[in-house]
Amino acid sequence: MARARPGGDLADLAEQIDHGGAVVRAGGIHGDLGPGGVGTAADPVATPPGRIALAGGRAADATSLDVDGGQAQGHGVYMAGIKRCYKGALKTDPTLRGQLALGFTVTEHGRVTAPTATGPSDEVGTCVAAQLRTWLFPVPKDDDGEPTSASFTLELQLAPG
Repeated sequence: MARARPGGDLADLAEQIDHGGAVVRAGGIHGDLGPGGVGTAADPVATPPGRIALAGGRAADATSLDVDGGQAQGHGVYMAGIKRCYKGALKTDPTLRGQLALGFTVTEHGRVTAPTATGPSDEVGTCVAAQLRTWLFPVPKDDDGEPTSASFTLELQLAPG
C-alpha cells in the first residue's frame, strides 16, 4: 500500500481501499502466521487478519472535494488509523465483522468537524471517530472557487479473514 500525506485525495483513499484490499494483521508475530494469516501452535494468541473494503461513499455537497472524482484523503496515513482501531477490536473479538459507516464535514479550512463512525462494535466506532477528528483535507471550493464546507459519507466493510 502506498504511503500518503495529509491533505491528499478522498477518492484516492476510496480507490486504494477498494482495489488495494487493505489487510489488517493483528496479533502474533507475522513470521509465525500460518495459511490465511491464522496463528500456528507457536503463536496461540494470534487473531485472524482483517480486511477493510470500500462498500460505498458519497459527497452530500457539490464542491471541489468529491469521493468519485479523485479529491480524497491520503490512503496510507489515515487508513493506518482505521486499521489500528479494527486491529484492537479483533484482539478482543476475532470474529468481528460488518459495515463501518463514516460521516464527516470538511470545513472551509480543510479540517474535519462532526465526525461519526458507527460499525460492528462501539469500540471500533469510537476509535475511528477519534481518528477522523485529526484528518486534514484540501480546502473545498464551491462552483465560484470560494472556500466552503463539504459533507461526506463512506461505508467500509470489515471482515476478519
